Amino acid sequence: MTLTAKLPRLDAWTRARRAVAAQYRSAFAGSPVLLVEEAELAYAVYHLAVIRVPDRYRVRQYLSSMGIQTGIHYPTPCHHHPPFRGLATTPLPVVDRAADEVLSLPMFPHMSDIQVERVCEAVLQSCGAMRSRLA
Repeated sequence: MTLTAKLPRLDAWTRARRAVAAQYRSAFAGSPVLLVEEAELAYAVYHLAVIRVPDRYRVRQYLSSMGIQTGIHYPTPCHHHPPFRGLATTPLPVVDRAADEVLSLPMFPHMSDIQVERVCEAVLQSCGAMRSRLA
């Protein structure tokens, strides 16, 4: 099957991904978990569901133990790659911190509400476990 054969499904899949992102956003409201925001005047298709979370490696390990796959997309900021090192004339601490916190959650247009809830609960549990260890 060629990619053009999937074009008729694109709008429905985009709506479904946006619905999953809305569920993530709602579940994480008021928690230390931040879903990367959609830019003003943008219409994100949510190819990825990227969150920022403190202690990403612990959260990722916990999710893995629950059978939930995650990804770390672009863990190295551009200004650390050899071709671009000379372009950053000042430190970029916000970019460096973001690169240490981003984690991609499961995202596909056919995710069920139960699957989304399971991911959200596991993420929030991992953050609760982190808070109790730090207290």
